Amino acid sequence: MLDHWRPEVNNLSQLIEELTNINSNNELLISDTDPRPWRPSPTNSVPDLPPKPPAVPPRPTTHVSGPPLPVPPQIPTTAGVASGPPRIPERPPMAASPDLLDTDISVNENKRHVKAIEHLQQTLKEIRLSSSLAAEESLENRKTAIRNAIKQFELTLAYEQAALQRSSETIDQTKSSLTKEIEAIQRQTEQITAYESRQSDDPDPSTIIATENDIVGQLYRLVAKDCSLSDTFNVLNRLLTNEIIRLDIFVKKTRALAREQFLVRLHIQKVIDQLDHQS
Repeated sequence: MLDHWRPEVNNLSQLIEELTNINSNNELLISDTDPRPWRPSPTNSVPDLPPKPPAVPPRPTTHVSGPPLPVPPQIPTTAGVASGPPRIPERPPMAASPDLLDTDISVNENKRHVKAIEHLQQTLKEIRLSSSLAAEESLENRKTAIRNAIKQFELTLAYEQAALQRSSETIDQTKSSLTKEIEAIQRQTEQITAYESRQSDDPDPSTIIATENDIVGQLYRLVAKDCSLSDTFNVLNRLLTNEIIRLDIFVKKTRALAREQFLVRLHIQKVIDQLDHQS
């Protein structure tokens, strides 16, 4: 039983209680075998303490940074019967933890650390400056692109508006020309209707073909000849394109027909002048 007692853990009260129980058990056993009468032990008697363990040599202490360790309370050499559990020792005061924000780094500052921080700050400034310049440049480029796009859209809009204006003017001119042509057709229709109303029977084709006078008839013939000469030029051009006639024949016929057409047109102009003098 004494081998379980350790002064380091301070379990003296528990050991005394166990020893008292063992002593009472031994007395009961002795009273059964010993014929001597049993005598109760005095109430104020104190049991003997067990022998002290051999002294343990002190361990070498090493320097440990931080708050000092609490010292265990000393065990009294003499003790009576424990009337209750031992008193819990007071908790040693806690050492204040150092605040790293309040420590003065300038005393033992690391030059490499300071240089690294300065280099990091300089790099952050350069990155921030380059990012700002890049953002401004990108913004300016986008503004320029938007302005160019707006200008291009304005030019396209102006061109489309001008095209629509020209189309509108062309439509107005065509409408006016068609109106005049319709009016002319209506006048011709009225004249035909009036002529048919004057003629009771079917009209004689000779009266329709005959002209008012010989000069007008001559003008009709000359105009018809001029149109036939123009058709001849077109036929000669097609024959040459299809290689039906040779080039020399085309040139010879074209010169002859051109001379004749010139004379016909000159005669037509003289007839028109004569009709103007008569009117």
